[in-house]
Amino acid sequence: MASKQELIAKLEEIVQRNDPEQAGEPVDHIKETYEALVAAEQAAAEAAQQADQESGEAPTTAPSVAMENMAPQNEDDKRFKQLVDAFNTKVNDLHRKRQKEEADNLEAKKEVMNELRQLITQEENIGTAFHRFSELNDKWRSIGNVPQSAYRDLQTDYGHLRDEFFYHMRIYKELREHDLKKNTALKYALISDMEAVSRVDSVREAELLVKQYQEQWHQIGPVLKEEWESIRDKFWGATRVVYERIQEHYRARRAEQDANLQAKKDMVNRVLEISEQAKVAGAKEWKDLTDKVIEAQNAWKSIGFASKKDNDRIWKDFRDACNVFFAAKRDHYNKLKEQYKGVLDKKKALLDQALALKDSTDWKQAADKLKVLQQQWKEGGSAGPVDEHRLAGCQSEDQA
Repeated sequence: MASKQELIAKLEEIVQRNDPEQAGEPVDHIKETYEALVAAEQAAAEAAQQADQESGEAPTTAPSVAMENMAPQNEDDKRFKQLVDAFNTKVNDLHRKRQKEEADNLEAKKEVMNELRQLITQEENIGTAFHRFSELNDKWRSIGNVPQSAYRDLQTDYGHLRDEFFYHMRIYKELREHDLKKNTALKYALISDMEAVSRVDSVREAELLVKQYQEQWHQIGPVLKEEWESIRDKFWGATRVVYERIQEHYRARRAEQDANLQAKKDMVNRVLEISEQAKVAGAKEWKDLTDKVIEAQNAWKSIGFASKKDNDRIWKDFRDACNVFFAAKRDHYNKLKEQYKGVLDKKKALLDQALALKDSTDWKQAADKLKVLQQQWKEGGSAGPVDEHRLAGCQSEDQA
């Protein structure tokens, strides 16, 4: 596993780039690795704190905490959190800028469509109309992306306006036959390209290609009228197949995320059940319960992601459940330590009384008192493994 400094260096390199969206997955991996390192450090610190309890249980693995919610413990943590915040800010700024640009582009394209409608209904000079149409078409192409939700309807409406313009101005009569055939061939080739998209392995690549081919489709001019309906149906049929495959991919991913969410809910309930069992657990049972919680934490790491809106919430539930268990464990051993101390104090007092009998000349009375002290010693309970061993040594010396 990489060190904190190496992870910080990698994150610094990513933050300095101008493509934060492409770095989403690498940043998530770096965050998970860094959080695991922090969790390991916390576990080691907790193990050291618990060592004086002499309970013999195995060190526990503290659940990792998301850097956005973590109070920095040192300069490395502070720098890493600054880099994470800077990356998130960069991504959010890019999203806001893109959303505004796309909204502005949508309004600009709607204005082009309004001008085209006016041109169709008002301009009677074919030469002037065609020249203005060419300008509007160039302006349309120069405008950038629009919101995805509006893209398909916008392109369809614009395509209808283009067709209406050509038919209205009787441009088709002036087009040469070979231009129509060329456009027909181009659209048939585009149909083949669109059909091939359904066989592309990467869904992300398929999404980019289907949009690209639709752009090209609308840029190609009119085709032979007798083949128009067949070409149109084939192209949009192939497009529909691609979209159905994309939708199926996201349905499958949602199903996987739902299954992961349920598995994580089950793990939360498992830890909560263990915490309930701990309420009536004896000293020997705490180690087994701790092992079970650690096993649940390890199993959690093997479960994939839920949806983003659920993932943070279920992680908080799991972390809180683990914290409840370990808080109860600390409380249990603190009480046990106090109990051991009370027994130790009582046995020390009994030992002092026994030592005082060494100088007694009334051996019978001393022997009777010693028997009473021994019975009280047996009934006093345990002072803990370490102190019981020490007391046993003192008791042997006394008897000698």
